[in-house]
Amino acid sequence: MLKDLVYALELGLRVIGTFIICSFVGVKLDQYFHSQPIILLICLLLAFVYVIRLLLGVGKHE
Repeated sequence: MLKDLVYALELGLRVIGTFIICSFVGVKLDQYFHSQPIILLICLLLAFVYVIRLLLGVGKHE
C-alpha cells in the first residue's frame, strides 16, 4: 500500500510540475519574443498532451 501511495504522489508531482514548468517557460519566452500569449498557449498544449499520455500509461504501472 505504501508503494501505491508513493506512486500516486509521484504522479501528482509530475502532473503539477509539468504545468508549472511549461507555464514558466512559456511566460519567459513570450516576454523575450514579445508575443504575449502565443508561446504560453503552445507550451500549455504540449504539457496537456504529455500529461494525457502520462495518465493513459498509468495502467501499465504494475
